[in-house]
Amino acid sequence: WQARVQESESRLALLRDRLWSAESMGIAMARLQSELDQLVIRDEFVQSLIKVGAPQQLVELDNLTRIRARLGVMLTPGQLMQTLKNVQSNRPQLLIEQLSMKKVRDRWNVDLTVSTYFEISSKAQ
Repeated sequence: WQARVQESESRLALLRDRLWSAESMGIAMARLQSELDQLVIRDEFVQSLIKVGAPQQLVELDNLTRIRARLGVMLTPGQLMQTLKNVQSNRPQLLIEQLSMKKVRDRWNVDLTVSTYFEISSKAQ
């Protein structure tokens, strides 16, 4: 187990600049939802549905938490490309786990699942 902990800690050091941080899990969830909402390129016709999942605390590193979120939105081709670029280039990093798209008239119905890792600085939740 000690070897696993050391390996995890070395990986964490390499990825630290990609991590999000928050004071609590509730703040982490709200921050992720807000960030996703800001990344969507929209017009007056765009309505997005963002559902943030329950935090999953990593056993090996008690202050690191994974949070997934699902985004559903209808976008024009240009809005879709810009939104995907925004998600991909976001720092701290968002990991795209799943992407499905279906064309409906002149827009794309997009279903996107992302995850990210938060470093929770306090156990007060």
